[in-house]
Amino acid sequence: MNSGNMTPEEIRKQFVDSFNLEKNGFSDMTLFDQGKIGFSVKKEPASWIKKRIGIKKGKIYISMIWAYIRQEDFLNDYLKKPILLRADMGLKNEEGIELNDSFIKREIFKPIEFSLKNQYYYNIEKNCFYKNDKSISAEEIIQEVYALHIKPTKLIWGIWLRTQIRFKNILLFIIAHFSNLLILILYSITLDKYAYSLLSEYVIFRGFTKKDRDRLMPNMYPPFDYGKNADDKTDKEHERVIKIFGYKASAWTIFVYCFLHLLIFTIAFLKDYKPMYLKLILSNNFLTINYAIFSLSIFENFIPKMLRYLIGSVSKLFSKISAIGLRV
Repeated sequence: MNSGNMTPEEIRKQFVDSFNLEKNGFSDMTLFDQGKIGFSVKKEPASWIKKRIGIKKGKIYISMIWAYIRQEDFLNDYLKKPILLRADMGLKNEEGIELNDSFIKREIFKPIEFSLKNQYYYNIEKNCFYKNDKSISAEEIIQEVYALHIKPTKLIWGIWLRTQIRFKNILLFIIAHFSNLLILILYSITLDKYAYSLLSEYVIFRGFTKKDRDRLMPNMYPPFDYGKNADDKTDKEHERVIKIFGYKASAWTIFVYCFLHLLIFTIAFLKDYKPMYLKLILSNNFLTINYAIFSLSIFENFIPKMLRYLIGSVSKLFSKISAIGLRV
């Protein structure tokens, strides 16, 4: 049948039928509409996969595969239309499927979530599929996608992929905690409150329920603004200003500044540490006032700016690492 004479419904049916989904163990198919050509299907993992990842008794996890051609790709003049493919696994409940890893004992073996683009193509006119430039059947595509999805469950063949996943998770975990430490230090100095936490994003990266996502990341969609608008300076302490040696500063900043100096002095006293340079400064009133004003100015202005810059840089680094693909 000539594609020019086919309706979108006929093309959609031709595309879907090529995959022989039921034959390959997939069920509960949902056809896409609104201009998309494609489908989503579900597949219950084999018993050995359930055992390997350690699913809690009474809980059901389902693998989901999406395969579709976007409307803009469908309408363009290219003969080969790129097929977008995605795989994921979620917990089955009364409302459907949710991303929730809390009932999986060995997450490192859990089937991987991934997306593929510009690797598989479909020629509507010839009803042919391609992997890059080589011909391939639709059944082989769905089989390859599912095989890649469950690769971490393979004891030997999945070692390299699991190693990458573990390393990536550890790296993101460290970055997330470092970001939270910076936010805590900034809050301790200025009382600036960040409504966003990379630690929360790390938790979501690992997979939590939608309810937890909404609770932990209210600013995830649209993307969070890491710039000046990230600060919530509604606290009344920001409005209180006092003088120290004639220098005006936030009351809270001066309190923290004095507390840290008192703490350092106490430790130095207990360790009987008496640096000559500091003794010289404190023995001269003019030098003492100069030191207090200069160090307080750095403490109030430079350090918070540096912390905000680092928080933004760490956030961008987290996003870049999160987006790095895994070699399979």
